[in-house]
Amino acid sequence: RKLPVISMPGKKDTPGGSRFIVRIWEGRNLAPKDINGSSDPYCIYGFVDGKGKWVRKEDVTEPQKSLTVEKCLNPKWLTKDKIFEFPSDMNSKFRIEVWDRDKLSKDDFMGLIEIIPTELEDGKSMEGWYTLEPRNSKDKVSGDIRISYKYQSEETIIKQREEDEENYAKEVDERQEKRQKTLARSNITRWIQSIENSDTRSEWMDAAIEFYEWCANDISNVELVQEYDFLKSFMKAVTARASSFASPNVKFFSIVCGILGKLAESPKFHEALYQEQAHDFCFKNIKFVTPSYYRESRQMCLLLLLPYFTFFSQSGPEALSAKKELANSLIPVYSDLLSLLNEQEVNCRELVLYIVASIAIIAQNLGVESLNARIVPHIGNLLVKWSGDRQIATQVAHIFYFINHSPKSEDLLVPVSSGVMHGLKNTIHSRFPGTSFEENEELVRAIIPLVALFTWIGTPQSLIVLHAPKTFYILAEILRLYSQDVCICHNVVNILYGCLERGDTESVVSVIAKVAYHVVPVLTKNIKIYSRHRNIVLLSAKIFKTLEQNETCKTELDKCGTLALIED
Repeated sequence: RKLPVISMPGKKDTPGGSRFIVRIWEGRNLAPKDINGSSDPYCIYGFVDGKGKWVRKEDVTEPQKSLTVEKCLNPKWLTKDKIFEFPSDMNSKFRIEVWDRDKLSKDDFMGLIEIIPTELEDGKSMEGWYTLEPRNSKDKVSGDIRISYKYQSEETIIKQREEDEENYAKEVDERQEKRQKTLARSNITRWIQSIENSDTRSEWMDAAIEFYEWCANDISNVELVQEYDFLKSFMKAVTARASSFASPNVKFFSIVCGILGKLAESPKFHEALYQEQAHDFCFKNIKFVTPSYYRESRQMCLLLLLPYFTFFSQSGPEALSAKKELANSLIPVYSDLLSLLNEQEVNCRELVLYIVASIAIIAQNLGVESLNARIVPHIGNLLVKWSGDRQIATQVAHIFYFINHSPKSEDLLVPVSSGVMHGLKNTIHSRFPGTSFEENEELVRAIIPLVALFTWIGTPQSLIVLHAPKTFYILAEILRLYSQDVCICHNVVNILYGCLERGDTESVVSVIAKVAYHVVPVLTKNIKIYSRHRNIVLLSAKIFKTLEQNETCKTELDKCGTLALIED
């Protein structure tokens, strides 16, 4: 079946204006005009002017003529639908005249009907029998004709054209989608057969690579694998190929893990992946993730980790117990990896980010039960080695956030507080001077709450790390730049008060005094902004009362009118 030819938007396939669509079906009981008691009827139909003359203009469709039905008083003309175009502001009558054809004399008039299209209901199809009328009292006519017709205004035509184009585009898309699905099904079958049965290394390796690239190209491709139930045959082919290796083929294992990782991006696939033991296959090959292999093949190393990032990325009920079991097995492996990566001088940022992001997802979706005191120090050390890295710091902050809201908070966080504080201090210092804090909002939002957390949960020794004029200057600068962010402001005030409350107060005050010219004005302005925020006001007042003991700080407090403000 051929598709209809439809004009594109902005192009008109008609002269414009309105339409009147007519079909003449048949007649009955027509008047006999010939001497043999019959007639040879035909129809002429089109628009007429006020004088009854046929309208013949460029913007109006010319009158049409039907076939002649010989010797018949009940003719069946069965014309096709004829579209008559006319200007929207034209209010002329549409006439159908019936004539008897004569070969030796003039044709005889047999009657007419007239319709005013613009008075009809727009877009409604009509059909019926209509009695033929004479032109004048001298005409002898009889009978009826059956016609169907429809009037369409210009607005209706435009709307119909848009609908037709939309339906056509939809049909084209459906056909294209069907072709793509057919092609995809053929390709997947070919790839799986090559992986399982091909004797040539380049063929089964290329098939695996093509399969991965196809999955990575579009998430909808993953859904096709599920729709056609290819996972079982794929795992069978992969297992068969793996058993044929005399020694491990790490590249092949990496590509397969990459495919499984892409499949796991669809939450609907998780149950099937665990049923087919896909996680076991991936876990057996995580041993190949090492700094040395990362140096050799960065992409393959990341593919080996991809499944875990996607396995844990959804918190739904799909295979929840299996996910928790896998997480418990995976955390010790991650711990060893982070230990190696923290010690090795290798630019493995992406690998670290994959691991720490996976741990953050596990903590968020499965809880922190699988985390232990062995891995937390390695996570904290990332802030030392990768100080100032926005993405790594953000993921580490997420992990500590989830730990802090768990029963294991004190057991896991207190022992690592000194190391974490060193990393946090390095991160803060790495961004000043240099890149302004305005350009690192995400980093500030991750780091400052962590500093506040460890200020209060850490050991007194860990607080000593912060006792430097530069640290307090930077904290005040952050408070100034983010004065409209209540969360950041509250945390900075909490850090300052925590250092004074939990540390050596006299020592801390003497350090702050060295940068009091910046700290005091910023804190004073902040208390004015958040005069209705009870916690910020109370903590700030306690800070000012403590700083008042130092002569330098008191001078700055008097200069800013801070003490009078507190009294008010």
